[in-house]
Amino acid sequence: MLSDRELFESLDLDLPDLATVKKAVAEGDTERATQALGAHIRNREALKWLTLASERPQPSKSADDFPDALKLLDHEFTYGFHGAPSYTAQFGETIDWSANPSEGEYKTHLWNESLNRHFHFAKLVDAYWETGDVRFVEGLVRDWLDWIEHNPRPDDSGNSVEWPYGCYAWQTLTTAIRLERSWPVALHKCIDQPAFTDAALCAIAGSYCDQARHLLAWPTGHNWLTEECMGLYTAGVLFPEFKEAENWRKTAIERLHKQLTDEVYPDGAEYELAGGYGNWVGRNMVYLLEYA
Repeated sequence: MLSDRELFESLDLDLPDLATVKKAVAEGDTERATQALGAHIRNREALKWLTLASERPQPSKSADDFPDALKLLDHEFTYGFHGAPSYTAQFGETIDWSANPSEGEYKTHLWNESLNRHFHFAKLVDAYWETGDVRFVEGLVRDWLDWIEHNPRPDDSGNSVEWPYGCYAWQTLTTAIRLERSWPVALHKCIDQPAFTDAALCAIAGSYCDQARHLLAWPTGHNWLTEECMGLYTAGVLFPEFKEAENWRKTAIERLHKQLTDEVYPDGAEYELAGGYGNWVGRNMVYLLEYA
């Protein structure tokens, strides 16, 4: 997690839109700088995501129509994979991001990965969009900030094959999926809600920077690298205020361009010859254009 000093040092404070932030930083007023940066992120007009909070429909359902989301508010998580039994973990006020209730022949790292890829964000966001019940947004931000606070960036890639490696929180593939999909969708669908305070938005922005640096430093290969590039590129698109954002975008594009030769056969098939991976890689190439 970036400190306030590290966050503000990472920004291009010479950008006209950050003039208020720059003045507050120069005067040593961290609280005012946080307020100014939070307001800037919340009110940016030049930057648009694929779906925005302003497009939210009128509520037409009740919270009871979303039992899974209600369970998430109580920190009850259930995941199952490929026909194997589903396993549930019930947490208290805070989430144990290293937990994995799967066991025996069905024990799988996918449980850890799903938890840390924040797949549950989508359920909370969908429930809020359909009901207008702000409890779902409050739960979303609660879990978001909890993850940022309790999962510092590791010194290595986070891709150890040993069981268990921490909680898979910084596995490069998991990191990329968060940055490219789970986080931007949740942020832009709910950013107008009071739960997204100035401090919360600054924490999220700082974590985007921290995770983009992680992806920049530890590229892998194959379909993982393709997704890592998407996470890196998305960070550079959504937060151009960072000094490094241009390099994130440039590096992601260069790596993806090389992937077209290294990972894709001349006939267009992804080299693993699996339909799911082929579609995933092709989708990423298309998404890059959409994000751009």
